[in-house]
Amino acid sequence: MLDISSILFSLAMVETFMTFMLVIFLYSKTKAAGLKEMAYATCASALGALLTGRGTSIPDYDLMYYGIVCFTLSNMFVARSMRRLQGQEPLYFLEITLLIIVTSYTYYFAVVTNDIFGLATSNAILYALISAVTAKNLLSERRSELILGCKILGYMFIAFFLFQLIKLMSRPLVEAMPSLAAQIAMIDYVDVFVAMCMAIGWSFGLIWASFSQSEFLLLSAKKSAEQQARTDILTGIYNRRGFFEDAEAIDIKARKDDQPFVFAMIDIDNFKFVNDTWGHDIGDIALKEVTDIMLKQLRKTDLVGRIGGEEFAVLFPQTLIKEGINMAERIREAIEENIIKTPKGDIKLTVSIGITYLQDRNKTLKDILSHSDSALYQAKSEGRNKVKLYSLSEINNPVEL
Repeated sequence: MLDISSILFSLAMVETFMTFMLVIFLYSKTKAAGLKEMAYATCASALGALLTGRGTSIPDYDLMYYGIVCFTLSNMFVARSMRRLQGQEPLYFLEITLLIIVTSYTYYFAVVTNDIFGLATSNAILYALISAVTAKNLLSERRSELILGCKILGYMFIAFFLFQLIKLMSRPLVEAMPSLAAQIAMIDYVDVFVAMCMAIGWSFGLIWASFSQSEFLLLSAKKSAEQQARTDILTGIYNRRGFFEDAEAIDIKARKDDQPFVFAMIDIDNFKFVNDTWGHDIGDIALKEVTDIMLKQLRKTDLVGRIGGEEFAVLFPQTLIKEGINMAERIREAIEENIIKTPKGDIKLTVSIGITYLQDRNKTLKDILSHSDSALYQAKSEGRNKVKLYSLSEINNPVEL
């Protein structure tokens, strides 16, 4: 015949082991949200199992009373640890209210009436409610770093909720009897085994979810740092490094697939005058405005970057030279026609553009950049606000468009 007190002592050993394990993690360098509350939960459950096991073996209903209260505290700490995992504050008022209710009915059933059936039924209802609310909160988590962990933990709470419903339905509806042994049903033995499984599952689930969250955030931070290293802070487009890293990939693919592309260098005319006259804060406004205008003219597949103070580069993939010239002209005209509103007055800017295209596959991307730069220099020297095409057929003599 099964001995409920021996099973409870076994539960106490399991919970004590889980407490030590959680404490080790807690005092390690790893900071897992909810770990402290889960350690409190397993400690309270271990104490509850010891007191309840001792109370059933004597029997002593006073010890059982304290043991059941400890079990309730354990469930409340588990629910609190899940809230900590999700970055939420504990519901202190609700917890205190529940604790008052639990201590009241536990004292009545365990000490006053010695009604284990009534006590078990009341606890099953309470645990089912706590599990249902906790599962709902976990499964409603929408942050990417927590969705999977919270979903697994949420399903564990659903399983515990369903078990409490089964416990309520399977208990025979009989009056409490004086003998403690006569009031213990088979479901109580199963309940202890379920508690063991939940203690292990919730503890490891919390640790795994916390580690997964930390790993996700670390990878996100690394990705963000890499993105920032490739992005111009002022304009939000690629900086020189980011632009040429992607440009090299496009260049390699274009040569492999025998596809054309057009490369353009764009420089804001007389930009030093803007900075010297109105200040660098107005110059920053102008740079952002010019960037926005260019982005409106470009396609999603086009690559654009700020590679110098007022100098930009654009790569038009899978683009023939005629189409590239037209797009460069649209950019030049849009900037020329735009009026930039600033706190110190309106500003009108123009740009000079030098373009070339992939026409000699023996030439590297660096050569293409140099050719565009030569065409840009020619546009500047001839009065600015022009688009000049560099042609290999007329070396060192860019074509005016």
